[in-house]
Amino acid sequence: MVMKILKIKKRQFFDNLFKRELKIFSEKLLYKEEVLKMSRNSKLISNNLREEIAKELGVYEQVKKDGGSWGNVSSKDCGNIVKKAIEIANRSVEK
Repeated sequence: MVMKILKIKKRQFFDNLFKRELKIFSEKLLYKEEVLKMSRNSKLISNNLREEIAKELGVYEQVKKDGGSWGNVSSKDCGNIVKKAIEIANRSVEK
């Protein structure tokens, strides 16, 4: 009898643990999906500004060579584009 109760309690414990873990996982998944949806829907930098900065930094030739794809642009160059865009934004706010 005691063993049966212990088995039931153990099963309930693991069922509850599984339910909590599943809930946490689903919340994380929903959050991740929301972040991805937001990033796809919002443009932080216009295409024209990004292209102008890339031309200024000498990166746009790579993009043109790849048929307009930014996939082969290094993360360092992308970071420099963002850095330059922030500088431009700060200058426009100061004026």
